[in-house]
Amino acid sequence: MECMAQEPVLFEDILCQIIDMIGPEDESYITLRDLKGGKLSGSVFNILFNLNKFMAFETRDPFLIRQERENPTLAEWDALLVENILGFQWKKM
Repeated sequence: MECMAQEPVLFEDILCQIIDMIGPEDESYITLRDLKGGKLSGSVFNILFNLNKFMAFETRDPFLIRQERENPTLAEWDALLVENILGFQWKKM
């Protein structure tokens, strides 16, 4: 992260986020069942294995966080369409 001029994030903080995202049955360990059942498992893998996606996750928009939790099955393109349609309808009101 230092090569990207970013402050390092503590592992404990990342682990806490991952546990919150997956919501395992037992918080002392994560099982494959927990990963498969978690709605945000894709984000967990991005956090662990892709530095660019981790940086995007750390600097994401709070609106998008809420939207991802409400509709985790939407693709990024679908989410963008929903955001634009809702914004357009809001302006019309």
